[in-house]
Amino acid sequence: HTKAECDCQHLGPAMDEVISIIASGGVPLLSITPTKKDPYLKVEVERYSGSKRYIAFSHVWSDGLGNPTANTLPICQLFRIRDLIDELLSGISSVDLVNRLAFEALWKKKFHGPSMSFWMDTMCIPVAPEHHELRSKAIKGMKAVYERAFRVLVLDSDIQECSTRGYTQSFMRIRMSAWMRRLWTLNEGVLAQRLCVKYADGILDVQAASESYEKQVKRSARYMDSYGTPVRDADSFNWKFRLLRMNVLHDPDPR
Repeated sequence: HTKAECDCQHLGPAMDEVISIIASGGVPLLSITPTKKDPYLKVEVERYSGSKRYIAFSHVWSDGLGNPTANTLPICQLFRIRDLIDELLSGISSVDLVNRLAFEALWKKKFHGPSMSFWMDTMCIPVAPEHHELRSKAIKGMKAVYERAFRVLVLDSDIQECSTRGYTQSFMRIRMSAWMRRLWTLNEGVLAQRLCVKYADGILDVQAASESYEKQVKRSARYMDSYGTPVRDADSFNWKFRLLRMNVLHDPDPR
């Protein structure tokens, strides 16, 4: 739950639809849609198509968004997920959405409809024992899920307590995080075409922040002479991600 005193019920997608999509070789995507009746939202399922834009979440299960017994989450967490998606989209200009052919996201951004589709392992990978083969199949398909995502949004409990103030501090938080120390989630970050990280005061687009800093500082003699300093240590994870991405993907250029 998002708060210790919360006791709201759990809710998830229709797993028969999720299982059917995985069994046929597809990838299930979810969307959180408001309703007029309690619990005031529902989780809808659709099959990924090549033109579909979606957000993939990368998170540490122990932070509260994992569920080893069912493909559900507390309703309070689902509201939070919806808010995170809306926050991420609000930071993307309408022009950028048009350039990326994300017309559906643009429509929702303008007219406050359902949030953009998303993928999260907690609800998209079956956990029931009778579906262990499909679970393995879904896990093997995760590489493609993170490669194709419009954005990959990182959720780490420690980072979310910090602000984005200062390039060095923001990047060092990522480098020293629990998310960064887990090979599973680190892999998701490397595969991301566009990596974003949630902080207490907003969402940091790693690539955009790095490009902006590069224009301001990186070309200066001061930066070139800063090897071994905190700013270079903080910055190093980003270019290492890019090098790894070039080695694992056929088309590593971001959209």
